[in-house]
Amino acid sequence: KNQINFSSKIITISNKFNKQLKEWGVNNKKISFIANWGNVSQIKFNKKKNFKLTNHIFNKNKFRVIYTGTLAKKHNPNLLISLAESNSNIEFVIFGVGTGFDYIKSYNKIPKNLLLFKLQPFQKLNNILNTADLFIATLNKDANEFSVPSKILNYLCAGRPIILNAPRENLASKIIIQNNCGAIFKDKDIKKITNYINYLKKNKKTYRKISLNCRNFAIKNFDIKKISSKFDKIFQTS
Repeated sequence: KNQINFSSKIITISNKFNKQLKEWGVNNKKISFIANWGNVSQIKFNKKKNFKLTNHIFNKNKFRVIYTGTLAKKHNPNLLISLAESNSNIEFVIFGVGTGFDYIKSYNKIPKNLLLFKLQPFQKLNNILNTADLFIATLNKDANEFSVPSKILNYLCAGRPIILNAPRENLASKIIIQNNCGAIFKDKDIKKITNYINYLKKNKKTYRKISLNCRNFAIKNFDIKKISSKFDKIFQTS
């Protein structure tokens, strides 16, 4: 609160912060909202192709669900294990770090179709994301109002449907719902998630439409020149 009160201007990444700041008595004129963005210029909307990483080849013909980024225990790693166990014909790949990632590594019987890789350099991210058919992310209830996971914003850039395990009131959930970029599920919706994955596998037209929705949202909202100008205007009035 002291840091905020000493600030000349405050930039929030979710309007949920604005409500909290007002409750703390912060002058509304100090508050601006600028949504987080993904790297739409460097993460391309490419067709799947074979990609070799160390000694592993990601075959373009294998249906694949990818998770990237921090995976703590609070991010429900058991959901990823259960999905892999329930879908032996689908490859689930995690590029991650954190207590949840370590938990899966130490799991007694890791499903053969659940592959674990450490976080990779950004230069490889475009190729990694473009080996996916679907993306998945999780968000715990404690962060439901304020967190906007950057992984989801980069998922949008790559143009693939997103499966999000998070409260529907979260900003990332709202983006996905309002722009038809995927679907939102609860922690224990293993069967519903499986049905959704299989639905998209079979319905190429719907899959393509959702993919285009993701990419189009990124192009429309992640223009770095427009975003930079918003920051400039705020700095100039400080």
